[in-house]
Amino acid sequence: MIELAGAVVCVTGGARGSGRATAAELARRGAQVLIGDLDVEEAHRTSDEIGVTATHLDVT
Repeated sequence: MIELAGAVVCVTGGARGSGRATAAELARRGAQVLIGDLDVEEAHRTSDEIGVTATHLDVT
């Protein structure tokens, strides 16, 4: 397993689905993770559950 201690990662669309799963796995491996999502409320719920940081992000 690759350790990511010290890495900083931004996951777009991280509030749900595959983005959420990716963010959770990266955090589990030691990365500092920021999830960005259009649905900021869901992003904050997700961040509270998996222990990462969340922000509003619109990439359109």
